[in-house]
Amino acid sequence: MNRYLTQRFVLCALFIIAIILAGIQFLSDRGVWLDEAVLTLNLIHRNAVGLFRPLDYNGVAPVLFLLIQKAFISLVPRSDYALKVFPLICYLAFLPLFARILSRLFKSIYSIILGLSLVVFNQTIIYYSSEAKQYIVDLLVITIFYYLLIEEKALKGFYYKLLVLGLICIYLSNITPIILLTVDVYLFYKSRSENRPLGRHFIITNLCWGVFFALYYFVFIYSHPTQHKMVGYWSNAGAFMPLDSSFWGWMAGRFHGIFYFLFYFGQLIGSCIMALFGLGVVLLVRYRRYDLMILTLLPVCVHLVLSGFKLYPFETRLYLYLTPGLVITCVFSYEFLVTGLSHLRFGKVIGFIFLLLPALMARVVFIHQPPYTQHDDIKRGIEAINKKFEKGDALYTGNLTGLPVKYYKDLGVIDGRLDVIYRDGLLNTRPYAVKRLWVLTYSVEDQPQELSELLKSRQLIKKDSFETRGGVHFSLFAQGNALVQKK
Repeated sequence: MNRYLTQRFVLCALFIIAIILAGIQFLSDRGVWLDEAVLTLNLIHRNAVGLFRPLDYNGVAPVLFLLIQKAFISLVPRSDYALKVFPLICYLAFLPLFARILSRLFKSIYSIILGLSLVVFNQTIIYYSSEAKQYIVDLLVITIFYYLLIEEKALKGFYYKLLVLGLICIYLSNITPIILLTVDVYLFYKSRSENRPLGRHFIITNLCWGVFFALYYFVFIYSHPTQHKMVGYWSNAGAFMPLDSSFWGWMAGRFHGIFYFLFYFGQLIGSCIMALFGLGVVLLVRYRRYDLMILTLLPVCVHLVLSGFKLYPFETRLYLYLTPGLVITCVFSYEFLVTGLSHLRFGKVIGFIFLLLPALMARVVFIHQPPYTQHDDIKRGIEAINKKFEKGDALYTGNLTGLPVKYYKDLGVIDGRLDVIYRDGLLNTRPYAVKRLWVLTYSVEDQPQELSELLKSRQLIKKDSFETRGGVHFSLFAQGNALVQKK
């Protein structure tokens, strides 16, 4: 009884820690970065109907996700928090569902603890639980489908739930087609292995999915004005699987990214997780667990094939949704070590070593401490400028920081008296009258020649500078006799 209570206490503690970490991340009020600003500018300047048209600034997101975000913005206007409520809800819904999946698949409580630890202490997932993008929604979507498939025999109206969920998710998540294909293959395999026909419910469900996806494709994807630009962007980023001699090098780089981006715990723990995953794949094949292989590995394979045809990039945040399948594969191999080899001394030793991973992961996540910032936090710099503002000041912003600055100007965060000069309008505004110019640059962005000429012509020299999290640099240029506040 005491052991049972101890195990339950550990699981409850993991849930509480997850809520605390996600809550700190949410309440930190991290500023939006470029990709978030692209969507939020459309959300604040368009009505619900306008979101059905191609977005400005080359923005792309599922239409249902945009409508939900628009609803939260309408309820809580002029606040960054409104953009992050729905992602946080998705994260909090994901946790108990994934815990239920682990408890159904694995017998050992230690396996469940390890699986939960891989998501609870996961800085990448915590970060995306408060980002105004759809990637945490993708994570929830695949987890819900996993739950339905694993609980199939216990659920009444299984195909009705599957049908409705699929129709909703087609408009909510870009990775839904990959998941629906995985669902079909899984159900086909189960029907063959259990010697039972799929039936008319399966056919009707797929026909409805096909009709809804065709409608979504021809309305929102086919001939989209940003298609060529996005393909070019992701090609330059190396997100499409090459079909030449660079294939193996590319694959090695992608999987290295998976285990050191999705599981952001450093080289040691990342290597242990990679080893568990590799052993898990071998064991799934060895013990012919084709059901788990379909759920965990098929989405990876399909995504890779789509990237090879330049239909969907295989890159960082775009494969966040693969995390549950990767974790299940790792836990499968761990359970083999703690149960299948328990009669061997080295099996117990290996199992104990891997059981230390949750403690090591907790140490990493608490050393780094939330909030976790993977992108530039421009908002903090703007707030600092507001405090140092003097009448007649101007703010120059480049291409990578221009849209976030525009968003905060439209939101009213930037002092209304501060003249904002965007890179494209550098020669078409009145920048030559300024005596103090704040220059906002990103670490990967060089100052354009026009800006250098402006600083030189006005004899403006650097008087002050500071940097916010994410590598955003704010510099104050003023004339030699200008008074400059100290930091």
